[in-house]
Amino acid sequence: MKLIRISILAVLFAITLVSCKKDEDALGKEDLEIAEDNSLTESLYEASYEAADDASRNDENVRNESGTSLTDCAVVTYDSTNGKKRLIVDFGTDSCVGADGRIRKGKVFIEFNGRYLTKGSTATVTFENHYINGYKIEGTKVISNLGNNSQNQPQWNVKITNGVITSPAGKVYKHYSDRTRTQVGGNNTIFNIFDDVYEITGNGGGTTNSGLNYTYNVDKPLNINILCRWVKSGVLSITPEGKTSRVIDYGNGLCDANATLTVGDNTYDFLMR
Repeated sequence: MKLIRISILAVLFAITLVSCKKDEDALGKEDLEIAEDNSLTESLYEASYEAADDASRNDENVRNESGTSLTDCAVVTYDSTNGKKRLIVDFGTDSCVGADGRIRKGKVFIEFNGRYLTKGSTATVTFENHYINGYKIEGTKVISNLGNNSQNQPQWNVKITNGVITSPAGKVYKHYSDRTRTQVGGNNTIFNIFDDVYEITGNGGGTTNSGLNYTYNVDKPLNINILCRWVKSGVLSITPEGKTSRVIDYGNGLCDANATLTVGDNTYDFLMR
């Protein structure tokens, strides 16, 4: 009798384990929410980086030459009062359409401690009533020039703290990250950002509009092109609070919104926002 009871308990335990494994492998609503919300916040903060980077490269006060500009519809002012070295990029209160097709308004402030393209310099980016495609962008971004790597490719560390994005419908997304940005294309045309290609590594996290917390780590460098609003390739592990990691694969290099989300042994398609 004792043997039978033990066998029944063993079977019940095995069923419980299988059930838990199935739950872990099942796609939940929160998984898609995290994947889509993270792709949205990454895209918008990437767009904010590009505008700041473009203004910094093309202002003679923080570098020595000028070139093609993403921010032609903005008014860029150099402020050196009280010993500051700061650019004010004013996109106005109406629709300022950049060369990347994104609509911007409001102000971006970029404060420097040295020449932007000089190793060791930093640029601190903040925002005032700044919107991209109707989404309000808040937070602090610190861009540190790391110099060139062993392949002679320029690198920057980019940290975002207290990141908050508010959608036109009032949805709120929180974001933070600490990433290394390596320029792998367009290095010979440093005054023209439109042929620039970057590889992104690092980690970060955030909170979705419904309050789900998550962290992520870049497992395979994310490929970013200035004129493509989506990540073109790369792999990212994303971990919802209290759960195991899920895997996001951004594809094979095409500029489209297609990506996949793997939960356990199952893979699902989703569209980046």
